[in-house]
Amino acid sequence: MLRHLSKPLHAGVPQHKPLVSWKDVSATIIAWLCFVTGLVAVFSQNVAVYLGQTNQLIIIGFLITIMGICSRRELELLALAYEIYGGRSTLQDLDALLRNDFMASNVSKRSRATIFFYPLLALILSASYKSFSNGSSTETLESISGQFGLTASPGNQRIGSGISLLVEVYLPFWTDPDVNRTYGFNMFVASNTTTAILDAPLPNYLNDLIPGLAVGDSLLISATVNATVSEMIEFPESDRNDPNFWNMTWAAYGQDIDTGSGPADPFLDPPLFSDNLLENAFSGMLAGSGDWGIYSNPNNTLVFLSIWNTTLNETFQSTAQAFKLSRRQCRGTWNITSSGVYLAEATLLETYDEAVQSQNQSLIVDNELGITPTFHATLFEYDYRFRGTWNEPMPTSSIAEPQYQYKTSTTSALVASMIWARQVSLWEPSRNNASSTASNNQYTIEPVNITTQREVITLRRDAGLVVVLASWPFLTIIALTLKTCLYSVPLGEGFGIISMLAGMKDCNLDVFSGASLSGQLSREITVRFHVYQDLTDTAFEATETSILVGNIPGEPLDLNFHELPLESTPSDSPYCDNWDILWLGCCHAFWSPTPDGQSKYQVVRLADTAVPTKYGLTLNILAANRAQETHYMKQVWCPSMNPLTWFELPIDSRPKYLS
Repeated sequence: MLRHLSKPLHAGVPQHKPLVSWKDVSATIIAWLCFVTGLVAVFSQNVAVYLGQTNQLIIIGFLITIMGICSRRELELLALAYEIYGGRSTLQDLDALLRNDFMASNVSKRSRATIFFYPLLALILSASYKSFSNGSSTETLESISGQFGLTASPGNQRIGSGISLLVEVYLPFWTDPDVNRTYGFNMFVASNTTTAILDAPLPNYLNDLIPGLAVGDSLLISATVNATVSEMIEFPESDRNDPNFWNMTWAAYGQDIDTGSGPADPFLDPPLFSDNLLENAFSGMLAGSGDWGIYSNPNNTLVFLSIWNTTLNETFQSTAQAFKLSRRQCRGTWNITSSGVYLAEATLLETYDEAVQSQNQSLIVDNELGITPTFHATLFEYDYRFRGTWNEPMPTSSIAEPQYQYKTSTTSALVASMIWARQVSLWEPSRNNASSTASNNQYTIEPVNITTQREVITLRRDAGLVVVLASWPFLTIIALTLKTCLYSVPLGEGFGIISMLAGMKDCNLDVFSGASLSGQLSREITVRFHVYQDLTDTAFEATETSILVGNIPGEPLDLNFHELPLESTPSDSPYCDNWDILWLGCCHAFWSPTPDGQSKYQVVRLADTAVPTKYGLTLNILAANRAQETHYMKQVWCPSMNPLTWFELPIDSRPKYLS
């Protein structure tokens, strides 16, 4: 029992305030480690492919939360230190900052804005990183040998005579024409004048690749293949207006030499022209004829198209466009998913002249495709001249602003589609008669010549995402730096309600009477912090703080000794001149409120070095009423000779108000 009573009553743990604490260092390191981890999760291709977008979103969200916790700690301590440093703090402000209570009463706008800043930024960052979704990351895989050739998209082999295939390959371009762009399964529109339709992966090769794909994943298969290419050529006016040129052309395509208006034998050869039920409008094309006519011409190297209106004195010759066809090498990349295949990228590797010299052109020059009888009606179906005349806007234009002609030429792609559709309908590898051209319409490419990459949907690698990830770490550094600049503020790492209660005078606690349940006060209570003892002992280092609650009747206001409004420099005393009374050596002294509540000031000198110290005992200095203003100099506690115990003088030994 005696031993229990001999224990000291106080439970406070003195602490030395470091410039930067281990908690500061830990929070900063954790924030930056999270930042680096986030960068790796997004910007490393292999890691991004391994994680996928869903796991990336989970990881980035978790990392942003951890970084926010680290940054929040530093920001809250900075806000508290700034409140105390500015000398404008109220108890309600400090309480609201500690509790992050934006709706607390009697709180300044400055503190409300500070409290609101963190959740606002947290919401912005938590929403912002999700906006970088739907990117992609790739990894290179080991390739297998693949079969390529003349083929339509999966499931569309062995369909009709080519009309359906033409619609399939040409319609996506027709509804949204552009250049240097791929369309659908295998079309590449290189320019206004040149279009290539590439040989593509055969169905059996695709069947080997697709089963191993997860939902959302895709394979990128790149290879050099052959392609059917249509290129518009410049038509010299000298040829366009030369009757001899056209007579030779009519003859070469089996047309009437005199008029060029129809077949030499309408019962043996299909018609060249079709009015398509439109008055005075005609369309025509010249291409290699079939073997049913007396003028058999299997060469499809040169194709003519024309649409003209006789009321405008136009003829086939005056509006004709010429195209040269060839088989050329192209580099193509296909995107293969579990739900479909499309051509992602393509590049022409040869010019027409180079291809004619190096590639087998037999599919173009030595095959009777019957282009004219099969596709002549498509010229009006995909009319490229007179839609304005018949008030037929282009399919992608609006009713309010109708468009009757595309800026992009569509005829090169149309001719390439015609030739390719007939080639596939006749010699697609699964067709019965495909064996006659097997050396040209299908071939195997070895793995060394195929590049296979796995593409996974991931977060986009964007500079904006770096800014989002770096926001909290940079705020942590900034807050820590500013907090270090406010080192003189008596604010410890564990600042909270215990710190505030430990530093308050007994007489100050009465102001809180009645607020134990509500936690609210009827008026603003100002708070001032003063360090009044800073001593070093061989056993420990301690910094003690006094928290003075203002706005109490009779409680004097503190003035800093070094900031007194002096009229002249002191000459007789280090405590300024002409004091009425100096009171030295009172431990744990404080000034009680005056009977009439008229005291105005207490003057405090912090860390007084002018008074000698012995056994850790620092003498206190008081000065009293002079010229109708009461001035005091004080220090509030002192240790005994035993640095591990503390004592308090009896109440009757404390100095009272001096009149």
